[in-house]
Amino acid sequence: MRLNNSLRAALLTFVLLLTVGYFSLFMIYFGGIPVNTVAILSFATVLSGALMLGFAAEAAEFIVSQGFAVAVVALLQVLPEFMVEAVIAYEGKAALITANLTGSNRLLMGVGWMLVFSTAFFSHGRSKGLRFSVELRRENVVEAFFLILASIYFLVIILKGRLWFEDTVALGGLFVAYMLVLLRLPPEEEEEQASLPLPSRMLAGIGDKRKRYFAILGLFVAGGVAMVLVAHPFLEGMEALSLSLGVSTFVFVQWVAPFLTEIPEKMTAFYWAMSERSAHMGLTNLISSKVNQWTALVAMVPIAYFVSPECKGPIHLDAHQTEEIILSTVMSLYGGIACLKKRLSSENAIALFVLWAVQFLFPGRFGNAQYPDVGWLFASWRGLTTLLFTILCIVEIIRFRSEMGIVSDIRFVFERIRHGSSKR
Repeated sequence: MRLNNSLRAALLTFVLLLTVGYFSLFMIYFGGIPVNTVAILSFATVLSGALMLGFAAEAAEFIVSQGFAVAVVALLQVLPEFMVEAVIAYEGKAALITANLTGSNRLLMGVGWMLVFSTAFFSHGRSKGLRFSVELRRENVVEAFFLILASIYFLVIILKGRLWFEDTVALGGLFVAYMLVLLRLPPEEEEEQASLPLPSRMLAGIGDKRKRYFAILGLFVAGGVAMVLVAHPFLEGMEALSLSLGVSTFVFVQWVAPFLTEIPEKMTAFYWAMSERSAHMGLTNLISSKVNQWTALVAMVPIAYFVSPECKGPIHLDAHQTEEIILSTVMSLYGGIACLKKRLSSENAIALFVLWAVQFLFPGRFGNAQYPDVGWLFASWRGLTTLLFTILCIVEIIRFRSEMGIVSDIRFVFERIRHGSSKR
C-alpha cells in the first residue's frame, strides 16, 4: 500500500507540473492576457519545466552518466539564450551580439554560482561556517577542464579581433568533444536510487526498461518544449515592462534578458543545491550551462549572422566589445581554475559575486579615458576587475596547486570510461 501511495504521489506531481506548465502556455498564446499576467504565467511555466527537467535528469543518471544527464538539462535550459542570440545575429545587430553573450556569461557566474553556493550553505552547510565548500566529484574535472579550454580559445578570438567560421569549427568541436566525454562515463550505481526524491525515484525504479526510458525521455521532452515555447513570450513581456520603466535597449540586452533567460537553469540548480547528495549537481548544472554558452552558442553566432541580409563578412570586434570579452574570459578562467580543486569555496563564490557586482554597478570610466590602448585596464572599475580576476587566477593556482591533480584526475576519468568503475 505504501508503494501504491508513493506511486500515486509521484504521478500526481507529474500531472500537476504538466498541467500548470501547459495551461499557462495555453493562456499565454491564446488567452489574450495583459503583459503583467504573461510574466506571471511565464514564470509558472519556467518553474514547472525546470522541475520536470530536474526529475528527469536524476532518473537518467542511472542510464547515462550523471554529467551527461546534467549537461543535456543545461543545454535544454540555455535554448532560450540560443534563440535570443540567434535573433540578434540574424537581424545583423553586431554591436549587441557581445552584449548579450558577455552579459549572460558574467551573470551566470557572478550571481548564479553564488546563489547555488548560498542555497547549499543555508540548506546543509551552516555548521561549517566559512569553511563550507560545494564539493565536486573527481570526474567533474571534465566540466572545469572544458570551461578552461573554451576560455583559452577566446584569447585567440581577442587577438584576431573578429568572430567567424573558424571559430564555429573550433568551438563547435570543443562542444562535441565535451558531450562525448561525458556520454562515455558510466552511469550511477542502482543502490543510490534510494537517496533520490520521490518523483525521480519512481521514474528510475520503473521495472520495464523500455517504459522507463520512454517515461524519462517524455519528461525531458515535456520540460524542454515548455522552456522553448515560453522563452519568447516571457522575454517579450518583460522587455515591454522594462522599456516602460525607462531601461535602455543595451542594458536590457546585456543584463535583463540574460537574467530572464537564465532563470531555468537557476531553478533546477537551486533544487539540486538544497540536497547535500546532489549539491554538486547544482553547481555542475551551471558550469555545463557556461560551457554550452561559451562553445555551442558562440559557434552558432557566425552561422546566424551569415544568413542575415545585413551580413557584410566576419563579425569584427570594436574596442568596447573586446574589453567585454576580455573581462568575461578571465572571469571564466577563474571559475574553471577554482573548480579544478574539486570544490567551490566560500572565497571563490564571494570573489565571483563581489567583482561581478563592482563591474555591474560601476560600468563607466574614470574621467575621459579612451579605448585604443591598454589604458582601459586602469581607467575603469571594469578594467580593474579584469586585472583582479587575472591576479586571482594566478593566486588560485599557486595556493591550491597541491589539490589540482589535473593530470591524475584526467587519467581517472579515462579509467572510469575504460572500466566503468564507480569508485571516486
